[in-house]
Amino acid sequence: MEITRPPVRVGIFGSEGLALHECANELHQAGYVLNFSSASQDETDNDISIVGMSEFAHAGNITRWKNTPSPFLISGIDSLPHGTAMSEVFNIAVGYIRSAPTLTEILLNLRLGLHWHHERRSHSERISNIETKIENNRIIGMAVGVLMTHYGKSEQYVFDSLKTISRNKQRRISSVANEIIAKHNEDTQTDKPDIRLKSSDLHAWLTDNITMKKR
Repeated sequence: MEITRPPVRVGIFGSEGLALHECANELHQAGYVLNFSSASQDETDNDISIVGMSEFAHAGNITRWKNTPSPFLISGIDSLPHGTAMSEVFNIAVGYIRSAPTLTEILLNLRLGLHWHHERRSHSERISNIETKIENNRIIGMAVGVLMTHYGKSEQYVFDSLKTISRNKQRRISSVANEIIAKHNEDTQTDKPDIRLKSSDLHAWLTDNITMKKR
């Protein structure tokens, strides 16, 4: 059974985009639907946009496209006036098209632009995941150290206890560790007794003080 993919929505911004009317049918046959947009329309409604140089005549539009999360190509790059302050926008754009591109150029740049955007987003997500894991490991290490100090238990014993309470409370071990650090900081900043004196048994303290996952 052949799977039919939805067409790619291409937003067209700027007066230069009017020339694309001529190849709209060919682009539609290739799987791209053009949406000739006004300045007030949202670029995030499209899978990718083609933005003419006329859009950057106003500083507000430069800021707008610099901050957009959506991929876009810049059209009319060969007519760029000297001294235009668009370096940040150029760095974000996923491709560039001449003022009078051929159908082949448009198709190639759309495909490459979407591929580049996907790769860039995947790379950012991988970096974010690595940073999250590093931070989680840091918090878990801090919680283990606090409990080792207060209860005089080995690192393995404390870590196994955290895994058990994480499973029992249906929470991630990093979330449990965050709650332990928060309770420890609260104790050290007030006149309350520290966590060692609240219970002589680590498992009992964890059971009594770590909250269950919220439904």
